[in-house]
Amino acid sequence: AIYLPTEAVLLPTYFERLGDPGALGIVISALALGAMIGAFSYGWLRQRLRLSTIARLVLAGVALSIVPMALLPPLPVLAVAGFFLGLSWGPADPMMSTLVQTRIPPNEQGRVYGVQMSAFYAVPPIAMLIVGGAVEQLGLAGAYLARRPFRTVSGFVAQDLDGPRDAVHDLDEP
Repeated sequence: AIYLPTEAVLLPTYFERLGDPGALGIVISALALGAMIGAFSYGWLRQRLRLSTIARLVLAGVALSIVPMALLPPLPVLAVAGFFLGLSWGPADPMMSTLVQTRIPPNEQGRVYGVQMSAFYAVPPIAMLIVGGAVEQLGLAGAYLARRPFRTVSGFVAQDLDGPRDAVHDLDEP
């Protein structure tokens, strides 16, 4: 739900309007490179930081890096923001796998992964439909800007409210 609407709706529409499809490849490559480095860095991060700290960094990094992307800046800035978005989100998948493998009994892990994969397959297309409709109604910049507050607020709310704070702190407990 984070990447797919951006990669499949917003950025292609933006670069099509600019008449520069090669720039789309640059931005998506920057996203992918950042995500790969972020995922590979999880082991290094985990040796040095608590899970709750990594979760906070993921949430804050995604929330902050989406801000410049929402403004649709020139290509170099957009590529750098995309790289940092990928870098921020990269540790999330290994962290989720680690949590499942360390917190869920082995005989129940298949069910957890099944629900997780179902959500990962179902949510992005729904988000694409919503974002596509937003592009039609609000225009490209309006749709991107409309997504930004949800991303930013959700990232910071998850770190500041008592319930989510407890949930994030619970990541550190076995």
